[in-house]
Amino acid sequence: AGGGRRGGGPPPPPDPALNETIFKDVSELGFAGLELFDWQINGLESQGLLSGFVEKYKLPLVSSYTSVNLTDPAQRTDTIAAAVAVGKIMKKYGGKTIVIGPSGRVGGESYNYNDHKQNIVTTLNELGKAITDIGLIAALHQHTGTAVETRDETYATMEAVDTRYVKFGPDIGQLLKGGVDPLPGVKTF
Repeated sequence: AGGGRRGGGPPPPPDPALNETIFKDVSELGFAGLELFDWQINGLESQGLLSGFVEKYKLPLVSSYTSVNLTDPAQRTDTIAAAVAVGKIMKKYGGKTIVIGPSGRVGGESYNYNDHKQNIVTTLNELGKAITDIGLIAALHQHTGTAVETRDETYATMEAVDTRYVKFGPDIGQLLKGGVDPLPGVKTF
């Protein structure tokens, strides 16, 4: 919804006209809610536009695709604080879920999940608890090109996290692309 970003640096300010078109189109198609990226939510809120779009189109923000650095413990406190901040905005507008978009595969082709597993699990558990504490759900969205991509990485992560606080929010297409048969994965988690 509105284009994502996977690079470094600050996100661009969200374009009001483009984002209003997103709200309008999704509402006219009959959907009951909308997911935006965290940077869109933060930007539209800071521009004073979010409440107007939600009210005008009667379209609550049910989830935020929130970028989270899972592999760098030095960024854990800041990344959790940022997710909680967007979560508090979400709650004002009917939000339910913070969809956790994992950071990239450190080292690219040489990425070794096991080298990062403990940081991934610790960050997810702490983030999940913080999100639960504000009344929302934290859901891991495994994705190709991220720290949690393959079947083994997905299963190892979901088997290690505290599922009282971290739920599974799969993308079926990304499961297939990552080599995971979606049906058993969804049934398991």
